[in-house]
Amino acid sequence: MLLSRRIALVLGAAIIAGAGSAPLSSVHVSAARLAAAMCPMPPAETAIPLNQLIACAKKEGMVHGYGYDHTWAHEIALYTDFSKKYGIQFQGKAEELWTSAQELGHFLSEQDKPVGDVAEVGLKWGPVGSSAGAYAVYRNAHWNALPAYAKSPDGTWACPYYGAIGLEVNTDKVKNVPQHWSDLLKPEYKGLVAVDDPLGSNQGVQSVLAVNYGLGGSLDNINPAIKFFAQLKKSGNWLGTRPLPGPIASGEAAISLRWSYNALSDTTRKGYPRITVVVPTEGTVAGPYCEVINKLAPHPYAARLAVEWLFSDEGQTSYATGYAFPLVKGAKLPAPIAKALPPLPKKVAVYTDANKLVKASTQLTSRWTNEVLGQ
Repeated sequence: MLLSRRIALVLGAAIIAGAGSAPLSSVHVSAARLAAAMCPMPPAETAIPLNQLIACAKKEGMVHGYGYDHTWAHEIALYTDFSKKYGIQFQGKAEELWTSAQELGHFLSEQDKPVGDVAEVGLKWGPVGSSAGAYAVYRNAHWNALPAYAKSPDGTWACPYYGAIGLEVNTDKVKNVPQHWSDLLKPEYKGLVAVDDPLGSNQGVQSVLAVNYGLGGSLDNINPAIKFFAQLKKSGNWLGTRPLPGPIASGEAAISLRWSYNALSDTTRKGYPRITVVVPTEGTVAGPYCEVINKLAPHPYAARLAVEWLFSDEGQTSYATGYAFPLVKGAKLPAPIAKALPPLPKKVAVYTDANKLVKASTQLTSRWTNEVLGQ
């Protein structure tokens, strides 16, 4: 779904300036319903006792999430384990493949009639959405156990897990598995390489930055990535399709730049071709995903309970089951699951400064259409 011109301008301004439109109204659209249910929303900075949070969330009965792909980092557990534990329906299949830009765009465009309660966005979309006034302030119970870079100073976003970018290769279709980023330019991979959209997708941004880092670039110098992807486009190797579950399962996307945790999960997924996961030896990048709550969430208690679950031992175990690295220090993981986590790549850049990511993405946005897509 395309964002309206107005919302696109809001997002663009937020990315470029580091600040967005005026904050959303502080009047909670569902206040009357909450009061009637004897669950008035406490002030933003006030902790909600767990028993009250659970009781009020159960009264709401559901939570609507944006960007929670059931094949992604074992997030199917939100639809199953979380729902079963609390008797609260987690809804989000229709929006599970949305990019971070789409998720924030819908939070902003649905002010008059909010639909989404929670969303999972890439690190750079934390400050962008916070500047636009889209997110509620909520510090989960494990806030102090998170590294500083994985939570916002104003309490509007926090990140429960991270991973690294690699290559997911369909070995039923690709006989010579690429080992280096530069290998992707070889003629034998014509029409086989899938890359996510860096203009709206966090996976897309991080994929471009991974290649950039491997080829000697940095957040201050994205020239190597621009040159590489322009060549990839011109060569015809770029498939032009996002690396989504459908194209990967069908074999259309035979080489995909993806988070390695998702690629590893696909190695044992039913109905998929044979998959090999490669992290190019030149190096890659690692980064987190973050949870945000709509400031105007229709189900504010259920939204907060879902966030609490993701940062709990159960939620952290779920991420680790999907080969993602938990970020809550001291999270208790079952020994077999902890042992199955892969080691981080030997050469990896972890970009933890969200504001620097915003600036690098701004450069990428300004150059991508003409210098890459124009080839």
